[in-house]
Amino acid sequence: MWIQSNPTQTKARAALEKSLERLGLDAVDLYLIHQPFGDYYGSWRAMQTALGEGLARAIGVSNFQPDRLVDLIEHNEIAPAVNQIETHPFFQRQIDQDVMRERGVQIESWGPFAEGRNGLFTNPELSEIAAARGKSVAQVVLRWLIQREVVVIPKSVRPERLAENLDVFGFELTADDMSRIATLDTEESHPARAIGSAVLTRADQPELRVLADLAGKRVAAVAPEAFGGYLVAARGMLNQHIDAEAELKEIRFAGLPVNRSIDAQTRGEGYA
Repeated sequence: MWIQSNPTQTKARAALEKSLERLGLDAVDLYLIHQPFGDYYGSWRAMQTALGEGLARAIGVSNFQPDRLVDLIEHNEIAPAVNQIETHPFFQRQIDQDVMRERGVQIESWGPFAEGRNGLFTNPELSEIAAARGKSVAQVVLRWLIQREVVVIPKSVRPERLAENLDVFGFELTADDMSRIATLDTEESHPARAIGSAVLTRADQPELRVLADLAGKRVAAVAPEAFGGYLVAARGMLNQHIDAEAELKEIRFAGLPVNRSIDAQTRGEGYA
């Protein structure tokens, strides 16, 4: 359920039916909520119904922080089968995985190669481990994720890389290899996501659909006019009033300059 669809209970059902029609299928293997914005509770109710009717064999979520994930589980009949989150050697998400394991949710990695950033493919530690095993850095990363019990679906359009990505079950990383890779964790998303993963989106969209953590301040929402027609949202605890002030100076994302102080107070329910 793509976030730009402004999902609701009715729209989630309609979107699934439209997808099935386009795919020429009677059911999908897995249906995910893209992000916890908008009426994602309504979307989840529709997805639970679709699961019961056999239109989806499994349902799950994507980009849910631990608090959002636990809240969804506690207030619904069915827990997500999967939570697909950014997971790679530089952002390992061990706490997230621990929460998922406790709740019976499978962690799945998107961006397992850090989208090629931070020099992943030339990283000295990864390169040394790969050379010792006679494998590529990509294969080492995929094997590391598999040994951590992280489901991973790497993306490639090149036949030789598709074959390489599948050839990761004939070797194992040692405990020392795993420990060395663990030291690469920065506990942050990659720098291209700007300060604290700041993301901007157009204010003419009907819902706040973006995630940010601005300079360590938890900001629940910003009025549409705050950034000349752009919205900024930040991680916040669900159902809490959040007072926050964040100073943003020369943050640039997708070529958009921001230089404005903001003061926001809003209810976190339904927002980031």
